[in-house]
Amino acid sequence: MVPKEDAGAAAASQPSDAGSAASTSPKVANLSALRAAVDRAGPGGVVSLFIRLDPKTAPPTADERKAALASAGFGPQSVAGDIVTLQMPSDRLEALLAIPWVSSVETASVVKPR
Repeated sequence: MVPKEDAGAAAASQPSDAGSAASTSPKVANLSALRAAVDRAGPGGVVSLFIRLDPKTAPPTADERKAALASAGFGPQSVAGDIVTLQMPSDRLEALLAIPWVSSVETASVVKPR
């Protein structure tokens, strides 16, 4: 589980749910799926996500991207270019959306090679 106390400045201090800012954010690809994932995880649970980063403003290397997300209280798993798989505490969605270089968020799913 990712510690919530390690939230960095970029990920701000507000508690979150899949509500207010998420419902109006252009960063959220499928709000109903995201809300369902947060609901399934429950309080204190973890949600698996894919996030896309803005390559112009995100930290330049994969290691720096992972470190910045980890210091903001998230659990980055894999980085492939501007796509990151991430473990997010279920109450941290608003903080994730507040990171300026996170350009989109969607629930993770199984990806099969073509």
